[in-house]
Amino acid sequence: MSFAQNLLRLRQQNALTQRQMAERLGVTVSQLRHFETKGGHPSLVVLQTIAGRFAVPLDWLVCERSERQALPEDLRLQFEAIGRLRLDERRAIRALLDDLIRQYMAKRNAAAKPLPAA
Repeated sequence: MSFAQNLLRLRQQNALTQRQMAERLGVTVSQLRHFETKGGHPSLVVLQTIAGRFAVPLDWLVCERSERQALPEDLRLQFEAIGRLRLDERRAIRALLDDLIRQYMAKRNAAAKPLPAA
C-alpha cells in the first residue's frame, strides 16, 4: 500500500473524519485530503506526528508492504491484531513492549561486559 492508502486506512481504523484527523495532525483538511487522494507527501514532522499519535512505525506509513522487512508469520499476525485495537490499547501494548525490550537489552549488555580487573 502507498502512503495515501496507509493514511486513509489508519484514519478509518480509528473512526475519524477528515476534519478530526486533520486537527489531530495539525494540518488543514485540504492538506489531509491531498495526502489521502493525490499521494501528497507530508513533511517529516507530520510523519513523526502521525506515527507518534497513532502508535505506528514510520515504515508502515511510507513503505509499500513489499519494501518492508518481512516478519515471521506469527509476529505479523500479532501485529495485525494489535493494529485493530483502539489507540489507547495500542499505546499500552507499545509501552509494555518498549519496557520489555529495554529490560532485555540491559540484561544482555550486563552479561556482555567483562568483569573489572582486580
